[in-house]
Amino acid sequence: MARVFSVTSATADTGKTTVAAELVACFARRGLRVAAVKHTRGHVEIDRPGSDTDRLSAAGARTVVISAPDRLVRIELPDEERGLSEILSSLDDHDVVVVEGYKRSPLPKVVVYRAAKGVAFPAGLENIIATVSDDAVAISDSVAAERRPPRFGFAEIERLADWLLGTPADSAGTAPAGPGG
Repeated sequence: MARVFSVTSATADTGKTTVAAELVACFARRGLRVAAVKHTRGHVEIDRPGSDTDRLSAAGARTVVISAPDRLVRIELPDEERGLSEILSSLDDHDVVVVEGYKRSPLPKVVVYRAAKGVAFPAGLENIIATVSDDAVAISDSVAAERRPPRFGFAEIERLADWLLGTPADSAGTAPAGPGG
């Protein structure tokens, strides 16, 4: 079964994708099979207008698969948004799954926070196991000391990856003491 971590934040443009991509790279360098899941609330345009796969989809195909020696892409038009658990169940042949978003899910979370954005640390999130931030004080003010997760700087993603791999897979928000914690 894959280890799954969510990278989330209070707002957009805080560096979630940067942190998620760096974590993916760190895990891949260790020889792990890594999957990534990105959640968005908006429309996704993945196909080039006028391409063969776009034409097949426009003709009525609910699923279009394009296969090449170096890639396999499956484009689906579901009747409704798929649940995270269904998506994750299709990735259980991986060692690690890095999820970006899904902040209300029960997944263990790495919260990305930038004080310069002028937005408070996200309240009400469950299962925060680590933070990546440029400001330890803002997090300290927002999270009770007994539940305060370890904090990593934006230049410490390699250390965060090491720490995440050492965290118990069934972590429920209580994590061993780590850097900044």
